[in-house]
Amino acid sequence: MQSSQINESMLMNSLKIEQWLQEMTISVHFLVEFINTLYDLLIP
Repeated sequence: MQSSQINESMLMNSLKIEQWLQEMTISVHFLVEFINTLYDLLIP
């Protein structure tokens, strides 16, 4: 009983981490796009 609860919480944590990583990846992607656009504007 105890070990299955621990496994379940670990699974939930890894899912949260995965979701967080996906969000971070999306944010970084947008940031890179934004910086690229800025460079294009600043450097003709």
